[in-house]
Amino acid sequence: MTSEDTELRNIDLQFPLMRGMSKSDPSYTQEDRIMTDTGTMVVAVHGDKNKPAIFTYHDIGLNHVTNFLAFFNHLDTKVLMQSFCVYHINAPGQEEDASTLPQGYTFPTLDTLAEMVLAVLEHYGLKHFIGFGVGAGANILSRFALMYPHCVDGLFLVNCTSTAAGWTEWGYQKLNTMYLRSSGMTQSTEEYLMWHHFGK
Repeated sequence: MTSEDTELRNIDLQFPLMRGMSKSDPSYTQEDRIMTDTGTMVVAVHGDKNKPAIFTYHDIGLNHVTNFLAFFNHLDTKVLMQSFCVYHINAPGQEEDASTLPQGYTFPTLDTLAEMVLAVLEHYGLKHFIGFGVGAGANILSRFALMYPHCVDGLFLVNCTSTAAGWTEWGYQKLNTMYLRSSGMTQSTEEYLMWHHFGK
């Protein structure tokens, strides 16, 4: 069989999806700094602000790009971007290229971070939203929903825990971190991550 035997003329070219949530993304609308008494939050807005709102909130040590990039760049979730406006909330000092928080700055508690979500809602003149949170972000959005249930249409929460990790979980985390560094992804590490994030 030669290359002439293979018919490739009817194949449509498909270009890969853009792999960033940056200002060059056509759905990127704006990025705002919202000042509150307890800190400044940066909110990245993607989509048409006349559409229903989705608020995302990231996990500890991450921001909207590092936590939600893969999800919102997946082909199947592009429909969300056509049907909703997504407001990516970054906790104080967690946004891309953030400057170091000032000496002596007291980082807000989870309850205070939940209260700060109200400032985002008011800044954009929104009445309600659907929340999508991971880890600490899930905890913050669930606290907000308990404080202001009339403002929340629904929540998607991944790894929403309200308790501190125990010694057993701490040990598993250290062990699996060591495995990841030395051997890469092992079956044990994969099982731990599934349990950690999804309770399975």
